[in-house]
Amino acid sequence: MGAAPNEELARLKEQVALQEKEIALLLDVSRQIVTLLDIEQVLSLVADRAMELIQAESLLIPIINKTTTHYLYQATSGKNADLIKGQQFPIHVGMCGWVLTHERPLMFGRDYPWEMDEKTRWEEGKESALLVPLIARGRIIGGLSGIGRAGGGSFTQRDLELLMLFANQVSVAIENAQVFRELETEKEMAEITLHSIADGVIRTDARGIVQYLNPVAEFLTGWKRNSAVGQHADQLLPPMISEERAVSSVVTRCLENRETVVESDYEFLPKGLEERLIVQLSASPLHSSDAELSGTVLIFRDITQAQEIATTMAYQASHDALTGLFNRAVFEERLEQLISESRENDAEHTLLYLDLDQFKIVNDTCGHLAGDELLRQISGEMKEQLRHDDLLARLGGDEFGLLLAHCDEQCGARIAETLKDAISDFRFVWKEKSFFIGVSIGVVPITRHAGNYTSLLVAADRACYAAKDRGRNRIHLYREEDVDLNRRHGEMEWVHQISQAMMEDRFVLFAQPIRPLQAQDQKARHELLLRIRSESGELTPPGAFIPAAERYDKMTEIDRWVVATAISKIGSSRALTAMESEVRAVSPR
Repeated sequence: MGAAPNEELARLKEQVALQEKEIALLLDVSRQIVTLLDIEQVLSLVADRAMELIQAESLLIPIINKTTTHYLYQATSGKNADLIKGQQFPIHVGMCGWVLTHERPLMFGRDYPWEMDEKTRWEEGKESALLVPLIARGRIIGGLSGIGRAGGGSFTQRDLELLMLFANQVSVAIENAQVFRELETEKEMAEITLHSIADGVIRTDARGIVQYLNPVAEFLTGWKRNSAVGQHADQLLPPMISEERAVSSVVTRCLENRETVVESDYEFLPKGLEERLIVQLSASPLHSSDAELSGTVLIFRDITQAQEIATTMAYQASHDALTGLFNRAVFEERLEQLISESRENDAEHTLLYLDLDQFKIVNDTCGHLAGDELLRQISGEMKEQLRHDDLLARLGGDEFGLLLAHCDEQCGARIAETLKDAISDFRFVWKEKSFFIGVSIGVVPITRHAGNYTSLLVAADRACYAAKDRGRNRIHLYREEDVDLNRRHGEMEWVHQISQAMMEDRFVLFAQPIRPLQAQDQKARHELLLRIRSESGELTPPGAFIPAAERYDKMTEIDRWVVATAISKIGSSRALTAMESEVRAVSPR
């Protein structure tokens, strides 16, 4: 009679001791797991303690992948642990797959039979299995799977309750470790990226103290990471070659103003290098998730090559490739500026138009290479005679334009004389041949009454031709009332009209019969009369265009046309009759 109470008491003591052991194990796991963030360590601890808690032969931890299509046995403990760890299965396969897809626990054993269509090989033939889902913050992340009870037999309802309690306790810790692993991976990838990019990167805390710098930043600043970390970022910036701007406080300004600070064209000489570098600096604030300022990121972008390319392109866009002088575009822009300045401030400037006199002889005698070299050497000679602010440009061929700012007509004439003398004294030598080179210069004042850009260039061109027409290697000062210049301008316009009329077949030849005074002379004779028919149909007599043709070497072309046309018509009396009939309607000369 007394034995039964003693046995019951012993059984109760055993249960209490077991529960105390289980509670101690759960508490021990809780204490250990909160100090761990490495996912492998967390899962290994959970597998070992869960196997001990439910007395399983093997404890498996399947973790669902991100796409939720498969699960991977990421941690194992006990029998066949090394064989099972790392195995991956589709989410629907095995008892683990059933638990993960249904998000419900599963207990299989003698008293809990379960028929599975597809099991994993270590689930086959097992007398008992116990599986519970790992659910963290309402999302299933994996499970705990006890396969086979140590010593035989089946898992009990008590084992199921303990494993579910354990799963609830560790699931959040496992998820935290997963998140930490992902963050660490992202951090590693970010650092790999920062190590790989061509820009220098420095990260600071909210005080401007360096926390990280990549290899490019090490190279640009001359600081190694172990020495730079802990220093204020402003101390890392190398001094500028030019001290015109103070940029040493770029990080400090970013922190104080809480906005991005950009410094362009930061030019300095890195340690150990002989060539300067130009970088663009930008310091941007970093904010935490609660919008608090947490630090800055400082970017060094090497723009040395880009600057050099931009400088080269700007030079090429504004300079003549052969001579290195400014080109026509820059000349035109500067001339417009001087015209505006003259009108607004009543300032006086001067335009010089220069045309080399013997350039064609050099080109024809020695070839274009010699002509190019002549242009280069003459350009150098002229540049040596100029003031600092004068603008000399090659306008095309052997023609040059010179703009003399704040230089009146007398000043311009003196500089023109200096240039003419310098070029006259210059001798161009090519392959033992020596050439005298002259220059004809037209001088045009730029005043408030000078007119626009086009009229000034026309005036300069006319003055230059006047200088050339008077014997070459001369200077001609433009005057609006210059009769000879205006006449020559009219002749020059006729040169174009003669060429145009020849191309459009607007020359007209008339035959005027010559009648003999003595009746016995019966020979037919004619005088040929030349006219130009204008685009409107009017006839222009030769007195208007022949002087221009004679001055500008157009007479030979006209003579050939007249002779060829006359010969083609002499043999036809009908053609002569037609020419005679037309002549009656025009003046004889």
